[in-house]
Amino acid sequence: MIRIFLGLVSFVLTVALIPAVLALSLSPIAAMIPAIDMEVGRWTIDAPYEAAPFAITGIVLLFFSLHILNGMAWLHASWAKLCLKRLPSN
Repeated sequence: MIRIFLGLVSFVLTVALIPAVLALSLSPIAAMIPAIDMEVGRWTIDAPYEAAPFAITGIVLLFFSLHILNGMAWLHASWAKLCLKRLPSN
């Protein structure tokens, strides 16, 4: 039961964090394309320098998400070691 929960949480975090990091990090490049209109709330991003705070946030979120996903991998490994441990025979 714990494996299902860990797997589901890992999947949700991976699917949510990686696209968010990519979207934020690549926002200055998207701002250079005239066919793409980027709006964040009431703020319209028209130039790459306006998207710089989002790119910086994306880079910070990249390192944060890597640590989160590595922590989830550590939990998976710890659970596998616990499940595969030999019991002493009496």
